[in-house]
Amino acid sequence: FPVLFFFCMWMAWTQRRRLRLRFFVSTLLVWSILGSGLGTIFSSAGPCYYSNVVNTGDNPFSPLIQRLFEIHNNTFLWAVKNQIGLWQAKINGIWLPFGGISAMPSIHLAMAMIFAMLAFNVNKWFGVVFIGYLFIMQVGSVILGWHYAVDGYAGILLAFFIWKVVGSIADWGTV
Repeated sequence: FPVLFFFCMWMAWTQRRRLRLRFFVSTLLVWSILGSGLGTIFSSAGPCYYSNVVNTGDNPFSPLIQRLFEIHNNTFLWAVKNQIGLWQAKINGIWLPFGGISAMPSIHLAMAMIFAMLAFNVNKWFGVVFIGYLFIMQVGSVILGWHYAVDGYAGILLAFFIWKVVGSIADWGTV
């Protein structure tokens, strides 16, 4: 969320009108089409919620989840605390802003892709830094049990498509 806040504040104040428009329209489309739309159609729960939604005794993600809980019990792992809190909110019918548990497509990765595309539009090396951020987010979302790898790939590809389409439409206005 700090990165999202930073980009929103930066784009809100930038003099680059076309880039600001592209960022905010792309962000709006990611959250509405990918988050609300496709997140509802392809509603799923990540590996951390597998045993809560699948009624079989065999959970292929048990070793991962057990290891995450061991780490959490020994040091404290925000991911585990957040996963527990989000599930409790879901079963208790409590609405949380940015608090959904749907995994497909990953909005985390879709927004990281939007950040990377924006960064590349500003400076090549800034873009490279955010490709690194995107990579870390993809690996972390799988290792921490939030997402299946395909959730991230879908979010990345769809966000890239949205960024390109919005950019094309924004360019039409300059003809």
